[in-house]
Amino acid sequence: MQLSRAGKFEYPQEVVALAMQHLSARQEARKRNIMSNDGRWSALPAIARNAPDDLFSFVEKIKPTLRVDNEPFTWEGHEYLLEPYKAFKLTGDKSEEGLQVVWMCGAQVGKTIGGFLLLVWLAMRFWGKYFGYFLPDQAMAMIFSDVRFKPTVRSIPEIKPLWGEDPTADEGEKHRTDQKRVRSLGASQIFFSYMQGKTSTESIPMLAILFDEVRRMTEGDIDRAMERISHSPYPIDFKFSTAGYPDANIDKYFKRSNQHRFHSKCKCTDGVVLADVFPNCIGEKSAGMTPSLRHMPDVFYVCPVCKEVIDNPREGIWIPHNPGAKVLGYHIPQTLSCRQNAEKLLNAYQEASDLQEFFNSKLGIAYLAPESQIVNEDILRATVNTDLKWLTKGANLAMGIDQMGGFNVVTLRYWGEKTDTGLCKSRLAHIEVIYDDDPWTRCDELMEQYDVSVCVVDALPNINEARRFAKRFRGRVWLADYSYDSKGDGDICVWGDRPKDNPSEKKSSEEIKNKYTVKISRYHGIEWNLMKYVHRMKEQPHERGLEATVQDTVGRQVTIHLCEKMFWIHLQKVARRKQVVDESQGKFRMVFENIGLDPHFLHADLYCELALSRIKLEGRDKAFGDFAGVAKKYASKGEHDWRQLSNPAHWKCVYCNITVSVENGEFAQGVAAKHGLELCQPTLK
Repeated sequence: MQLSRAGKFEYPQEVVALAMQHLSARQEARKRNIMSNDGRWSALPAIARNAPDDLFSFVEKIKPTLRVDNEPFTWEGHEYLLEPYKAFKLTGDKSEEGLQVVWMCGAQVGKTIGGFLLLVWLAMRFWGKYFGYFLPDQAMAMIFSDVRFKPTVRSIPEIKPLWGEDPTADEGEKHRTDQKRVRSLGASQIFFSYMQGKTSTESIPMLAILFDEVRRMTEGDIDRAMERISHSPYPIDFKFSTAGYPDANIDKYFKRSNQHRFHSKCKCTDGVVLADVFPNCIGEKSAGMTPSLRHMPDVFYVCPVCKEVIDNPREGIWIPHNPGAKVLGYHIPQTLSCRQNAEKLLNAYQEASDLQEFFNSKLGIAYLAPESQIVNEDILRATVNTDLKWLTKGANLAMGIDQMGGFNVVTLRYWGEKTDTGLCKSRLAHIEVIYDDDPWTRCDELMEQYDVSVCVVDALPNINEARRFAKRFRGRVWLADYSYDSKGDGDICVWGDRPKDNPSEKKSSEEIKNKYTVKISRYHGIEWNLMKYVHRMKEQPHERGLEATVQDTVGRQVTIHLCEKMFWIHLQKVARRKQVVDESQGKFRMVFENIGLDPHFLHADLYCELALSRIKLEGRDKAFGDFAGVAKKYASKGEHDWRQLSNPAHWKCVYCNITVSVENGEFAQGVAAKHGLELCQPTLK
């Protein structure tokens, strides 16, 4: 201190300024919840204390040493990313609305690195918080964490000492988690997770969550994962992906955003979005072209409207096409990439065996080839027969069940009268979604209510429950899976009671014991069933004649017209496309891909149609159609199905109701055999 002219002791002005700066920093730290009241601000690393409020400024600080995929980070050639980075801007430290950003991209345009750098910035800016980085599957999540994220972050000298270390913690707690699954940057933790299984999406509260490759995710999984930030003081949600199908996944989220698109500079007032006008934006050298253009490469970009040649497609401006939206959205195609040019894109287009992938990966545009989708709403509406009614009971019906954890999806059908062609149409009788801890109880009721002769049920994921259900209705229930590999012989499935003669098709001992199985070729089965709609061999009551209460993607109950708003939607949510098996030999196979959701009714309807195919047309007035003989066989003899009673020594068969007393070392079947009761003899209902 020093003596002032007034005779008072005062601190030097520079000391006062320093103290005020320190006090302001402490107050800011407390406000941001990155410092406890005992004064650990001094232990906080400078990169966290001085973390700016936008991603661009943060990257500018670390850019001199930052390496990405073993190359120095630079804006040169990536100028189109400047504005998207600047868009990640915070307004304070708490916000109920938070920040929502969507990038719909072509492949290899810098989207993943943008996600990595966003994580590092947020980990410093919100010290000590949790963050999630979600990928479609577990293998991809572990590879990204270890092979890409780790070397990128450790190339930053200011961050490297914080890898797995928390300088603000007590001495014995400084060491933090350093695993592929969980990465620690100081006191902050980043969880690399995936979209399969409950615990990966429903376990840890987070401040921000990032979704990479959204096109491979279902909307339900994304919605459930989003609940991780429902209590965040500043919920930040970043979805980014290569483009996929229209109106699904990343395209659906992008359309909710303000839809920034990059307009390359030309003579037009707003420039031109090259990806939108491809291939009309491609110019090629010719003998008669003007001398001023002879310096151009053989293939170049040109505006199809004003005919201006575009030397640098990255020179231009971002323009929002939906400016009123709160979500920030950016479309980033390969036409902006410094590693691509007009000639490369033209060659890729001309040589593309899969236009879907070209539009998605090169142009970053959602695309669905016309031949990819078999049915649409017009086709489905043409199958409506308003003379039909939704049935509440029936006789000799077929049922298909697609099962999941906690709910079953059910379809029931029956044969209609013969048409002029001599063929019968498959009629839809009832559809239902069963939400229950034990949905099989309701399935039991439906078997009786509709006198179901044949039921095909998905064997997985709950194989034990499916087997018990099959045992309760012996000879009427078949367990299905998609393991059949069609050999091009016209068969879409192989039934367990009609095994192929090929030795490779022989059944295992478990399958021999239970012959009521059906193995289905997934592609050929789905195609066969959907083509029945195209050929008008299916019909149904009015699409709004059946209301039901179902759960939305996050479990809320909503009442809908079940056929129109769920059954029909599921039938349209698959697209067929070629999947390359061996590119060098030109080998491929056809597959169906889900579009945005898991179409349970699509599978239940296929199972039901297969079940119906086993019911004879002339047997519609019989209790079990061509399965009457099977039912009678099991009514006279078969295997017992034992259940242990409250007295653990007593076992009871659920079919014939006999009870045996079992001592230690004995089995119920053995005890029954000793008394001449080896075969089950239930009473036929």
